[in-house]
Amino acid sequence: MGKIAYGRRRTEKKIGTAVDTSEMEERIEALRTQLKQVQGTKTRLEHQMDNLDVTDAHYNKKISDLQRRYDEQYDKAETIETQMDEWNSRLLSVRQEKISADNVYQLLLASKEIHLHRVIALNIAESMG
Repeated sequence: MGKIAYGRRRTEKKIGTAVDTSEMEERIEALRTQLKQVQGTKTRLEHQMDNLDVTDAHYNKKISDLQRRYDEQYDKAETIETQMDEWNSRLLSVRQEKISADNVYQLLLASKEIHLHRVIALNIAESMG
């Protein structure tokens, strides 16, 4: 009996408590900021490539360097987007587990109340009859 009561107390402590997801949300926001930075860099590189003087003696080297940097931004963006997807999945999972645990606990409480009402009704019926 002691183990059951202990397990029940532990479950009751966990259920109904707030789940702190702020660290995950901050990480996702930081990644979102990084992605905006990469997209801004990409836009600036596009502008530089579009405005490069084709008569410049070093045009081919410059366009090659700009293109290399531009391609690197795609790799960075892909890495950041993958990390964001992973963190969003983790966050969703934590939130779903929390909702599921709370729902189960609420069902248990409702079931306990129904049982209590039945016991009371039976006691009243027995005392009357």
